[in-house]
Amino acid sequence: MSATRTAVRLVSLACLVVPGVAFADRAFPGKDIGQLYDRIATDVQAGRPVVATIYVALCDNDSQGIVKVKNRRICNGDRPQENLYWATAGGLSATLKNAHWKQRSIAYFPTGDLAVKAVWHKTFTPGGALRARGVKRPVDVFVIGLGYRGSRIAVAMTDYLRAVNRDSEAGETVDGLSLRSGGLSHVVGYIGHDYFYDVDDAKPLLGENQGDSVLHKGTFALSCTGNQLIRPAIRRKNAHIFILNRTLGFPGAWTAEAIVASVADGKSMKEIFHAAAAAFAAGKDMSLGASLGSFAYGD
Repeated sequence: MSATRTAVRLVSLACLVVPGVAFADRAFPGKDIGQLYDRIATDVQAGRPVVATIYVALCDNDSQGIVKVKNRRICNGDRPQENLYWATAGGLSATLKNAHWKQRSIAYFPTGDLAVKAVWHKTFTPGGALRARGVKRPVDVFVIGLGYRGSRIAVAMTDYLRAVNRDSEAGETVDGLSLRSGGLSHVVGYIGHDYFYDVDDAKPLLGENQGDSVLHKGTFALSCTGNQLIRPAIRRKNAHIFILNRTLGFPGAWTAEAIVASVADGKSMKEIFHAAAAAFAAGKDMSLGASLGSFAYGD
C-alpha cells in the first residue's frame, strides 16, 4: 500500500470518534432546487407520497476500516437490533422513533446483503416552496431504511450511488400502497462508514456518476469526508446535494430526519442545510458553528 493510501487509511480509522471541527462557514452556495419541488408538488397533487430511501451500512468492527468500538455488541454488522447506526441514539430507527415517525413495516433477513428493511410514515403540513406550488393538502412522507450487513458495505455504497445516478425502481408496498423507492425516490441518502477509504481503486465507484438519471432528486451522505471522496461520484445536474461531511464524525441520523422533514416543509437548499446541521449539533451537544463547519452542500 502506498504512503498516501496508508495516510488516508489512518484518517478513516478515526471516523467513529472524532467530533466535528469548527471551520469558517465555506458552504457551497447550492443550486436552485425548484425543479425538485416541481416534481414533488406534481406527485403530491396526484395523490402520491414523498419517498426517501436511506441506505445504511451497519457498523461493523470486523469488516470496515473504522476504529474498533469497545462495545462489540453495537458494532456487529449482522445485528441491526443493537447496531450503532440503526438502533442506538443517533441510529436511523431510534432517531425516527424519537421524532414520532410511525413504523409501518419491518423485516429481518438471516442471509443476503440486507440485514433489515423498515418503512416509516409521517404526515406534514406543507410550507415554503410546496405551498407556493399550490400544495395545500397534508403531505404523506415515507422513509424506507435499508440496513446492509456491515460486511456488505460495498453493496450498500454502490446501491446508494446507483439510486442517485439512475432512475431504476426498487418498489415497496406498505398496506397496499405502492411506493416508488430506490432511484425513483425524491430523496436518496447514505449513512455509514465511507467505503471509498477501504478500496485501493475507486474508479468503479466513481464510474457510477455516468448513470442516466433524469429525475430531480435530493441526496445526502453522512459519511466521513464525503465532500472530498463521495462528491465526485455525484455529478448529475438533477442530483441536488443537501449535505456531505467535510470532516470526520459520527453519521448521526438526526441529520437525515431533519433533511426529510425540511423537504416536506418546502424549505430552500440553505434552510435544509442549516436545519440538518442544527439537528446534528443538538444530537452531539456541540455548537451550531462547529456543526455548520463540518458539512458542505450544493454543487
